[in-house]
Amino acid sequence: MPDRLEDSQLEDLRLEDLAKRFGIADGYVSEQGDWVATPPETKAKVLQAMGVPVDDPDAKLPEAPAIEDMAGLTESAYWPPFLVEQRAWGLSVQAYALRSSRNWGIGDFEDLAQAAEFAARLGADFVGVSPLHALFMAEPSRISPYSPSNRGLLNPMLIAPDKVPGFSSLPDRAELEAALPRLRDTELIDYAGVHQVKLRALEALFAHFIANANAEAKAAFESFCRARGKMLEGHALFEALSERFMAEGRNAAWCTWPLAYQDPGNIAVRDFARAAKHRIAFHVWLQWVADTQLANARERAKAAGMRIGLYLDLAVGISPDGSRSWMGGPAIAHNARIGCPPDPFSAAGQDWGLVPFSPVGLDEERFEPFRSVLRSNMHYGGALRIDHAMGLQRLYWIPEGNTAIDGAYVSYPLRELMAGIVEESWISETIIIGEDLGTVPPGFTDAMVRAGLLSYQVSYFSEDDGTWRPPHAYRREAMVCASTHDLPTLKGWWASRDVDWRVSCGLATEAQAAAQRQDRLRDRGRLLDALVDAEALAPETVEADAKQMPDDVLVAVHGFLASTPCRLLAVQLDDALGLVEQANLPGTVDEHPNWRRKSPVALEDLGQHALFRSVIGAVTAERPKQ
Repeated sequence: MPDRLEDSQLEDLRLEDLAKRFGIADGYVSEQGDWVATPPETKAKVLQAMGVPVDDPDAKLPEAPAIEDMAGLTESAYWPPFLVEQRAWGLSVQAYALRSSRNWGIGDFEDLAQAAEFAARLGADFVGVSPLHALFMAEPSRISPYSPSNRGLLNPMLIAPDKVPGFSSLPDRAELEAALPRLRDTELIDYAGVHQVKLRALEALFAHFIANANAEAKAAFESFCRARGKMLEGHALFEALSERFMAEGRNAAWCTWPLAYQDPGNIAVRDFARAAKHRIAFHVWLQWVADTQLANARERAKAAGMRIGLYLDLAVGISPDGSRSWMGGPAIAHNARIGCPPDPFSAAGQDWGLVPFSPVGLDEERFEPFRSVLRSNMHYGGALRIDHAMGLQRLYWIPEGNTAIDGAYVSYPLRELMAGIVEESWISETIIIGEDLGTVPPGFTDAMVRAGLLSYQVSYFSEDDGTWRPPHAYRREAMVCASTHDLPTLKGWWASRDVDWRVSCGLATEAQAAAQRQDRLRDRGRLLDALVDAEALAPETVEADAKQMPDDVLVAVHGFLASTPCRLLAVQLDDALGLVEQANLPGTVDEHPNWRRKSPVALEDLGQHALFRSVIGAVTAERPKQ
């Protein structure tokens, strides 16, 4: 045996020590129960993405975050008093998909306010939406609400121009309005067309504001600018730069810009900012208008009688080429993406194309970037859903240059992050829902619920030992729903429409699809048995091999879920209308019309829709407002 370790062995030991110290897992148990080890090369790349020097043993190491459980957390997140003893329900919608007789071809904040007022009259306590985060104004084809440019700011494409002061006096108002019928009547949103007309209107409205705003409006605008500070300024500067480079034939992604503009501190960027003050002010103003309109929707929801109001969604990460990534800072792990390892539905794993927070950088910045994002979103909502809440404990990192097969789980300081959520929830009086679907670490949901967060329970994942879970077996501390934007609607699930799409998009073979359809037929039978056992559906109402889900079954599902002890129930508008197609098909971009479908029923006509009325009737029979 040698007297001393070889240099390569010392390097291996140092790598293993660093990986352990900075929370990189040795591997994970796959959904098939197999142990999958993390390769040393992947550990080294992940450490480098965190800013931990690997190759130089004499380099100064950053402070390692305290990777602990929540044993020391004694506080619990905010619950409104009524929710302790009572249950509530609400309507979940895609804000962009709302159809109305007055919008500009895309749902907007005024539609959201009116939807909340309408739902409140039915007895709902909230209206939920997918993320409203800022996307890319200069590149309207970037439409996924879960791939935001900045999670702390809003999407100006959701502004209702006709509700901005000065609209009625615009010289070209008639010309702008002449384009709206065509934009409203499409089945899918014409994002390019909407952007062209809205941008022209908003530029005119900004000019009107500059020329005519009274002292009160100007003071409110200045107060907003002071409150949002450097993050707002940096985002507006990014948007102005994006417009410039789009005009030059490039795109909004900062990593494609000339090198001098990829660093916000570069003198070229400062020179541009001085020359483009007016355009930067326009983008700041857009954020103020969006803030004003969303806050108005929040107030109108509460004034209409909703005890919760708006229910917002926080995306799990940010786009690598958006404004928040461009502004950088220790908390942004530029050289990593997040996703999930291979599973039965995705043999190659998934790369979500999102940049995570670095646990090392968060610790260095005393978790302020995380808490700032929470505050920005809780400001508007009486409830906030945290997408992929398991990311509070661990995230699957894919270092730059790797595929999703060669990733690694990275641990996060769960107690610190949860403590921030708890404190901010009390400050804002916001209910927190943790989306705990997928591969959930053992004990995570129980720990989350002990901290006062609600679990997220979807009807499709309610089988226990081959039977559909009865209503009384659902968790009390939870939000329950029939489906979500990433899953088939109830009628789509019954008809295996999602399976059809996976085949047509190349995500499944015909052989795999045949097996999945057979499994779906079995699951239909289990669902029907559960509905009959719970007396939500009369025996022999329908057979499992029926080609389409009958309306009676769809209504029964909602009555069944309403009867559970779950504190909150979200009724997805697409399900209540009996739609077959889903909003988003994970794993696709252009192969499926993700985030483009409009609701086929206008807001003004919802009250006359027979199936919608039946669904709401079944829900309110179980959950009358007290």
